[in-house]
Amino acid sequence: MSKSQIKEAVKSLVNVSQYSDDIAHDLKFIYSDRIHHYGKNADEFELYRIKKHYELLSPFSIIPENKNRIYVVTGMECIMAICLGISDTSKNKIINGVSLEVNLSDPFPSHTIEPNYITTLYVFTDDKVVYSTDLFPYWIGVLVQSFRKKNIIRHGDCEHWLD
Repeated sequence: MSKSQIKEAVKSLVNVSQYSDDIAHDLKFIYSDRIHHYGKNADEFELYRIKKHYELLSPFSIIPENKNRIYVVTGMECIMAICLGISDTSKNKIINGVSLEVNLSDPFPSHTIEPNYITTLYVFTDDKVVYSTDLFPYWIGVLVQSFRKKNIIRHGDCEHWLD
């Protein structure tokens, strides 16, 4: 598959300010994970859409260029944050900080509830997920705010609501 095909596939799935083949690699894993872990609790339309997204990315074989990457996903497919090129030090701070908070909270019942109530943090290093955890939805705001300087997701016109 050509780089332009990969780029077009990614552009059809997420609006980003900085394109990278790594996104296609990572989203293929994320979509597969969400289908496998949360598909039984998703409605038919959500499951259909995410399977189509996975099928779009499945032909691509990509070796990631950025060492560390972070994604915040809510529901089956809503990508709230993508941060590429995170340093090892920052990656470790994020994992340690979130792990501490998760350990202080009640267990999250992610395999028994509807996916729209789930936010997941995925941390990739090279071609593998080194950390992922399901979080209560309020974490979306905390994580997106924390990652705002590195987040390449763009939300269209709403970015200009407050000038």
